[in-house]
Amino acid sequence: LTFFNFKVAELPIILWDQGSLHVYANPHDMESAGLYTMHHHKPVRNNETHDAPALDLSVTNFVVFQWIGMLMLIVAFVSVKNKYKKNPQKAPKGLQNVVEVFVVYIRDNIVRPNVGSDRVTRMLLPYFLSLFFFILVLNVLGLIPGGHSATGAIGVTAGLAVTAFLVINITAIKEAGIGAWFHHLLGGAPWWLGLI
Repeated sequence: LTFFNFKVAELPIILWDQGSLHVYANPHDMESAGLYTMHHHKPVRNNETHDAPALDLSVTNFVVFQWIGMLMLIVAFVSVKNKYKKNPQKAPKGLQNVVEVFVVYIRDNIVRPNVGSDRVTRMLLPYFLSLFFFILVLNVLGLIPGGHSATGAIGVTAGLAVTAFLVINITAIKEAGIGAWFHHLLGGAPWWLGLI
């Protein structure tokens, strides 16, 4: 884990290679085991060819900042939930008020106008709120001097894109049917363009 150019902590190395999982507490332990060595900050096989392992699942700065973001969100939302449970009739203040402003805005101005019905809005609202707050917190963490914006990693944005693609299209097919979904997908273009 690094801040600016200062190493704060050694992160674990997790490799899937040649049909087995290799887990090391840090790069030093990995090199001591003798199977792998670090080459340009990447683990490679300790042989003449220096091949990369089949899959590198090592914890990176981006992963640590995602964990920090998730922890911050869990603490914030559990705190807000507990305050609402304690005094459900009391007007929100502080963090409760900030969260409520975002929740109401996203529900009324983003989700409801785009999904059509209140039932689908209630069904999709937790997903869109999670997406919004997760991206917001990760980007704010990236603004901290020396911090890392996890949304700058292609794996994070690809994961968010795949989940959005699946949630949106599965919900649309479920609600409108495959025929209506396909009609809106093409927007009046010939059917064979759907393959593209």
